[in-house]
Amino acid sequence: MSASGSVRSRFKPLWQDAWSVIDPQINAEGVHVWPFTPGFPADVRFLVFGPAREIRMNRHDYFEALYLCSGEVVYQVLDREYPLEAGDLFVIGSTLPHRMKRYPRGRVKAAVLYFLPELIRSSGNPAEEEQYLMPFLVQDPGFPHVVAARTGIPEQVFDLMKRAAAELPAQSNRGRLSVTTYLKMMLVLLVIFMLTAHVMEFGLEIEVPKVRQVKETTQELPVVSISKSGELYLNERQVNIALLAAEVRQRFPSQREVYVRADRETIYDPIAQVVSALGEAGLRVKLVTQPDDSGGRK
Repeated sequence: MSASGSVRSRFKPLWQDAWSVIDPQINAEGVHVWPFTPGFPADVRFLVFGPAREIRMNRHDYFEALYLCSGEVVYQVLDREYPLEAGDLFVIGSTLPHRMKRYPRGRVKAAVLYFLPELIRSSGNPAEEEQYLMPFLVQDPGFPHVVAARTGIPEQVFDLMKRAAAELPAQSNRGRLSVTTYLKMMLVLLVIFMLTAHVMEFGLEIEVPKVRQVKETTQELPVVSISKSGELYLNERQVNIALLAAEVRQRFPSQREVYVRADRETIYDPIAQVVSALGEAGLRVKLVTQPDDSGGRK
């Protein structure tokens, strides 16, 4: 059995009535205040929502990701509506009022992740921290908010939610490290979704090279390119995923950061494998978010 399958088999979520948990904590200003564990602002809950007792429109200071386990629901964010089906993921930041507006098939079950950005903004590397949080920081009126089940990303996020929930409340340093690691893995998945789906046009406010800059500095920077068919290239030389980390260390022994860029049509799995392989080897991943397709491999 795989590791993720083992987690699914042994973890038993505690389902709670969403209205009882959330609505009483919405204050007069329409702000939901979550009672995080002091010193560790992250939590995972498993909630049952329904039309019998609807939760008021609200916003919150924390960031939220909701995985719809069963049923269908229509979310309202400001004056826009977003339908969700079982297996979809809903992502919302800290500034936009929202609520579940309609339940086409009655009650729904959902896993929710709540966390304050300060939990990520504690590593001492502001550029990296903002990259992790980008899916929650760029939520302008055109932001889609919904990651469809067909991308494969929501299921991965849900698996990590369950892993984090199994460690909560994180009383020990090991438990807190585990939850923070799972949270960062979820955030990387969301960044990958934004990168590969091109759901918006933006540039991260970090020192990330564009492709033409990468080509001028291939002797100094390790750059992994992923074609739309999933082939990997380390600075224009094809490489096997199993040897990727070793190749980086051999050819760039002084580098601890690897730049990753993908064709806009690249499927999700090879990107996730690259991020995982580099991360396990202790190499820091930087995503190239403004690729120049004119010179890249297809």
